[in-house]
Amino acid sequence: MAGEDEDAFYLKAVFSKTVELVESNGKAVAVDINENNVAFSSMERVVNVETNERIIRTAYFFKRRRLQSKPRLDEKPLMAKYKGRERRMVEEVYHKLANQIVDEAKELKASTIVLEELANMRKRVRRSKAVNGRLNRWSFRKLQEYEVKLAGLNVTYAEGASSLCPTCGED
Repeated sequence: MAGEDEDAFYLKAVFSKTVELVESNGKAVAVDINENNVAFSSMERVVNVETNERIIRTAYFFKRRRLQSKPRLDEKPLMAKYKGRERRMVEEVYHKLANQIVDEAKELKASTIVLEELANMRKRVRRSKAVNGRLNRWSFRKLQEYEVKLAGLNVTYAEGASSLCPTCGED
C-alpha cells in the first residue's frame, strides 16, 4: 500500500488459556437477554441493565439506509466505517455487561450462570417485516459463554425462557 513502511511486518499471535471451572455449589445467576436491556438475578436480588442496543442498531440502520439511498463515489468506505463503529459499540456494551454479571456471581459466590437458549428464536418468530428486521439486527448471542468460562464459572442454558411474544403474548 502507498505510504506504508516497506520494512514493516505484522505479526498475528493467538493465545489459549486453560481455565479450571469451579465445582458447582447450587448457587446460580440467571440472565435474561432482551432487545434493549439485560436482567440478571439470583435469590438475593435482580439487576436490570439498559443496553440501548435497539437504539444503537436502529440509528445505524437509518444511517446505512440514508447512505444507500443516493449513489455516492465514496459509499463503501463510509459503510465500512459505520459498520465498524456499530459493531464496536455493541461489543463494548456486552463486554462490560458480561464483566458485571461475572462480578455479581463472584460476589454471591455463585458457581453457575444460566443463559437463555435462543438458538432458534428467529425461526420461531415471524410477525411483520419491522419485527423481523429488529430481530435480525438484535445481537442476542453477543453475551456468549466465553466471558463467563474465562472467569471459571459454569454455564447452563434454560429452554423456553423467552417463549412468549412481547407483542401478542402467544407462545
